[in-house]
Amino acid sequence: MVKKFILQWATFLFILVISFTSVQNPITTGYIKELRNEAVPVMKVDDSLYREISQRQHQYRVEPKDAVVDKVWKGIPGYNGLAVDVEASYEAMKEAGMFQEEKLVYNQIPPEITLKDLPPSPIYKGHGDKPMVAFMINVAWGNEYIPEMLKTLNKYNIKSTFFFGWNMGKKITQSSLK
Repeated sequence: MVKKFILQWATFLFILVISFTSVQNPITTGYIKELRNEAVPVMKVDDSLYREISQRQHQYRVEPKDAVVDKVWKGIPGYNGLAVDVEASYEAMKEAGMFQEEKLVYNQIPPEITLKDLPPSPIYKGHGDKPMVAFMINVAWGNEYIPEMLKTLNKYNIKSTFFFGWNMGKKITQSSLK
């Protein structure tokens, strides 16, 4: 029993000494020092551009706005927020090596409450913060200009709604319904 105990301790000490001497020798120590000197940081935190984007990202953040049901306007859709994607923005700017606001890359943040979460209600207007316009064309004067108008609208990818006046009911042709 004592011999077994002594043998185990001797084996443990032998492995300990071998391990310590294999790590603490001039060859290993020199190799580790060389690695430390030549190591390139994996994280971009040391890069001044990356740091600047990280610090400025809060200035460009837009909080999402939840959808609501208004007494007058009924359903008003929510509005997505924006958050700067630091990694993608860094990749877009690193070639120039300087901060460029126009090269910021954003991720959309959806609102917590959407119209699907609210009781059904008509939508009479969009969210006030969203830059948008509705283009409606009242056709009460004839349809001879419609083909040219449609070419122009298609050229600029403009969606619109045509309203045919009461007096146009009999004058509508197949070409005006395209």
